[in-house]
Amino acid sequence: MRPAGILNACVNQRNVLELYGQESAVNGPGTAGQASPLDAQQAANYLRLRAEEELREAMSDAQVQATADDLATTAKACMARVASLAGVLTAVGAVPGPVAEGVLADLGAALVQGRLLPASELDSAPVAPASPGRPVSVRAVPVGVTAACGLDGFGFPVRLRFGALVTDGQSARLTWRAAYTDPALTGPAAPFQGPDPQMALRNVTAADDLGGSYHGKGSAVGGRFSEGGRFRWEGWSRLDPAPPAEARWLELMPAGGVLVRIPLGHGREHAVTVAALDPADAAVRYLDARSPTLLSPDPARPPGVVAMAADLLAAGVLAPGSSSLARLAAVARRQGLSLPGPLAAIPPGRLPAEWASMADRAGADTGASGVVFAAAVLPEVEGARCVITELASRPDISTLRVYAPAWPYCWYHGLPQHDDRYHWDVRDDLGGRYAASACTGLSGGGEAEFPLRLHPPVSPLARELEITLAGRTSQASVRVPLNWQDDEWESDEF
Repeated sequence: MRPAGILNACVNQRNVLELYGQESAVNGPGTAGQASPLDAQQAANYLRLRAEEELREAMSDAQVQATADDLATTAKACMARVASLAGVLTAVGAVPGPVAEGVLADLGAALVQGRLLPASELDSAPVAPASPGRPVSVRAVPVGVTAACGLDGFGFPVRLRFGALVTDGQSARLTWRAAYTDPALTGPAAPFQGPDPQMALRNVTAADDLGGSYHGKGSAVGGRFSEGGRFRWEGWSRLDPAPPAEARWLELMPAGGVLVRIPLGHGREHAVTVAALDPADAAVRYLDARSPTLLSPDPARPPGVVAMAADLLAAGVLAPGSSSLARLAAVARRQGLSLPGPLAAIPPGRLPAEWASMADRAGADTGASGVVFAAAVLPEVEGARCVITELASRPDISTLRVYAPAWPYCWYHGLPQHDDRYHWDVRDDLGGRYAASACTGLSGGGEAEFPLRLHPPVSPLARELEITLAGRTSQASVRVPLNWQDDEWESDEF
């Protein structure tokens, strides 16, 4: 197989120009319908074309690169860019999953054959069919307990905050965050100056008020720097078996000899709603969910939003007259941004009132202060089960923390927080909307934990948030009362 010839199903250059210059696409200008079989073939051809272009560019760059590490970096970046496009096209239903997998497999094989990447480092895997399994009922209990403990054998005191206990009736997961308490342990060397705080939670014993005993089976952990320069660890620990619903509290003994009492009240029954979505409008919803991030002072992946809009237009998934493209153009005009290529010709539409309000509120530093331990369970959305564990806020920024005890794995959709198959929508009871920007998170074994930054910060006058997770064919919402508590963690947690 010749590397430059693996994608023979690509359209030729003349057809590519037609794709960029077309005057109508899905169901005609200004409509937002699902791609017809012809349009689906057009989108698949566009994906193959882009893979071919990325391959040629990678092979060209390889001619001036000397080391194997440089070649591998180039190859992995090539795969990541094509996988990102494949993820969006499959998420909106424009390209079938097996077609996208085939294009990516061919691209990976060509990179290996071209000696840019060892086969062992090819970051791809077959996607196993989803197993229906047994129905799972997830229950969450707010914890909101902060404790300080030492690590056995080390002189590094650690501060822990437990957010929520999540159980499916078989086992329980306790979400937590950790940081060194010594102010000197900051800066880039912080995570290497002492032991990993998860050591305090690796071998945990616990007992409940009914006489039951439990053992912690280790923990999953990740970390990142806060804006204040401190390194924060976050993760979850598993207890086996799950405490019974009748238990009122759980006494946890982390390493270091500190006894932490975890309340196990029944929690709050949050109001939830579930709705079906028209898959024909998936591409419009995809773009509308991401365009408002451009209105925030610290937008999440704005070049990606614009680039993917251009790809959806070029692939024939969205028509030049699409209302979602007009709204993107309105956002760009509001922010003084220049849209590239064919997007520059899209006439701006009217900026939705809730989007304009979002922009007006941004940067005012008038957000609420405190923390809400929500433990709010969202109904399942297309295989994803999520719990809103907590909401932390200060005047300039608010952050939701999401724990997913189940998240459908698909390697080319990336990490759960950047999975294009889903998007988040957050609104308050005052009519305000918030753009949700996903931050670095942790995933493993079908579970995930990640923060969502809200722009602008949550209003102190709001009494409730409605948080919605949407897929291509369905969505689910949960309403979380904003019962703010003083935040004992520290102000630079974000």
